[in-house]
Amino acid sequence: MFEEIQSLRDNLEPKLRGKAVDCIKKRIQELIKKKDWNQVSSFFSEYANIFTENIPLLNIIKQEFNSVIDALFKSGTSNETILLNHLQALPWFDDFTDSNYRRGCIAERMVEFSKSVLIKISKLQEARTCYRNAHREDDVKRVQKILTDKVKSFRSNTVQFSPVLQNNPCYVKSQEEILKKLKKWQDQNDEIKFWNLKSEFSDFIIAIFDTPLKTYNNMGSIMESFVVIKKVELSQDGRVNAGDVVSQGERNNYHINQNLLLTYLNVFSKPVKEWLSSQENDFQIVECVGETFKQHLNWDENSYEYFMHGINAWISGYPEVALSFWLPFFETALRNQLCSFGEDIINPNSRSGIEDFIIFDGLIKRAYKHYDRGIVEYWRTVFATPNGLGWNLRNEFCHGILPISIMKSDVSAFAVFNAYLLLIIFLRPTDFPQ
Repeated sequence: MFEEIQSLRDNLEPKLRGKAVDCIKKRIQELIKKKDWNQVSSFFSEYANIFTENIPLLNIIKQEFNSVIDALFKSGTSNETILLNHLQALPWFDDFTDSNYRRGCIAERMVEFSKSVLIKISKLQEARTCYRNAHREDDVKRVQKILTDKVKSFRSNTVQFSPVLQNNPCYVKSQEEILKKLKKWQDQNDEIKFWNLKSEFSDFIIAIFDTPLKTYNNMGSIMESFVVIKKVELSQDGRVNAGDVVSQGERNNYHINQNLLLTYLNVFSKPVKEWLSSQENDFQIVECVGETFKQHLNWDENSYEYFMHGINAWISGYPEVALSFWLPFFETALRNQLCSFGEDIINPNSRSGIEDFIIFDGLIKRAYKHYDRGIVEYWRTVFATPNGLGWNLRNEFCHGILPISIMKSDVSAFAVFNAYLLLIIFLRPTDFPQ
């Protein structure tokens, strides 16, 4: 099939290449006549791969490429659409005066033939961007409506903090192991419980986020135990952020990690809440916890009050109030901690009307230098997940779209409480206030 391309490559001198060029054009015309689009696509890909840096040689078959694209646009089958999606990456495509509009059409067609809801959303977002670049406002509005409807319907599969299949063998096994951890923790005295809670949880999440997927191969169907995956954000004005497309391997690993993590949160949530609200001989646990954060994170009185109002609301039975304090405040807490480590947290592009500090995602990236990867991955999972594999509680709360059922969940409050615990991972048992 590629003899003609090989002939041209071997005869690059102008006086020798004429015959090779004629053979190439003839070959393309034969394939077009037969509508052998797969061969055509392979042919153009191979040609571009060999002559990418040679503009004159690329332009030799530019007209033939245009003819193929025009012919494929007239067809509406899935195979032709997939080929168009592939061919738009080749160098000739940008020479179309309406290339942005064509890219938008291709992305929109891909929606019809994509099985994954996440890919549909991603393609609609891509189509919207291309139409906007092509100044096709009517198409932008039309696609935006489809995109918003698609996201709203998808949001019914949002985060859940309860097991779906409690009798799943893998769920039962992991729960049994975590119950052993809980009993060990409950047997400690109050002064040590805080340290043990922090260290046990940090060890646990470091293990699950740092362990390769193959370690869990024997866990079988544990991915069925919870419904936790969520990928899209929908703002109040209908703008959609679909995030990056992730591989099946990443998604599988995510499911397994979150099953283990959610099992831990479900088991520990109620006992920890009861411990925080208890007091013996005037020893008030919650005040000692708050003082620990204040002293070792150098919180001012305002920061301390933010945290304490949250913890008091949670143990009083109002997790939604706790989250309203904790979710926005965590960014400030992390920023201050990174600043104490010597990190530059000032926004280099700051000017009038622009935030003085780097955004939350920038803080997360800087945190990798000072905290274990597993800890930072946990923060990213809970608060803001640009790749869509996470709970995204902070971002959804700040956009006013976090489901109220999640806001009222003790487990979600406990998940955020643990995020604060990990800020002081460096503390020793003797650092707990007496």
